[in-house]
Amino acid sequence: MSKKNKLTSKNYSILETALVFGASWIVKEAIKKTYEKTTKKPAPENLASQHNNTLEVFTFAFSLALVSATVKIFTRKGLTQKWEKEGGELPKKLK
Repeated sequence: MSKKNKLTSKNYSILETALVFGASWIVKEAIKKTYEKTTKKPAPENLASQHNNTLEVFTFAFSLALVSATVKIFTRKGLTQKWEKEGGELPKKLK
């Protein structure tokens, strides 16, 4: 199977999903660890916990969402550029 045959839009979608999920998870864990080292408290992920107030939980969740969206955008952009450079077929939504 040639390299060209492997660079299909279906393979792009699979790789994109895996990369975005992995990168977002790594960044989320890094943010949680940084928060815990900085504040000496566990990350406020659970609103039901008595140790977390609503503002802390929503602020932390919003920050994670913002960073995760940014990581997703840059990961997708980098993969798309590399995929096109190699002559791969992109999904219709990206053409």
